Amino acid sequence: EWYAGFFRFLLMALASIMIVCMLTIIPVGPIHQMAHVGQNTLYVYLSHGIVIRILAAMGIFKMVEGSWGQYFIILSGFLLTLLLSSNLIKRVLKPIIEPQI
Repeated sequence: EWYAGFFRFLLMALASIMIVCMLTIIPVGPIHQMAHVGQNTLYVYLSHGIVIRILAAMGIFKMVEGSWGQYFIILSGFLLTLLLSSNLIKRVLKPIIEPQI
């Protein structure tokens, strides 16, 4: 169609605007509070599935209803991320996740 090129141009322009918007929210200075979370993301990624499966088997997710339940899930996910990125979890799981070869 005749408008396909124009539509593609609009999508590319929108994508460029979204990239610029995303780059503006990246902090410039150091963020010392969250640095350890960023360093231990591998442990969070590899171990959160186990926790989620255990909670699902216990039926926790079936008990969560409504918007307050959704807020609870979001807060729990944030707290789980902080827990799984702690140095204690790293110390315990390091022989399994990063074995010495």
